[in-house]
Amino acid sequence: MIIYPVDAKLIDKWAQIMAQAEKAGKHMDSKDAWIAATALILNIPLVTHNRKHCEGIADLQIISHQSTEGT
Repeated sequence: MIIYPVDAKLIDKWAQIMAQAEKAGKHMDSKDAWIAATALILNIPLVTHNRKHCEGIADLQIISHQSTEGT
């Protein structure tokens, strides 16, 4: 198990994701942004059952059983 510490790099990435969503007029739950920021910092794909929560985040690779159509 990897435990990534909360540091300035993670906080900055989270803030960028939240600002990007706000600029796009899209609601982004802070918890989803935190998870996405962690995946981006660790350079790993985000595995989710609800891809629509994180779609549109730049450079984020999402792995999901859900189709990208209709979401």
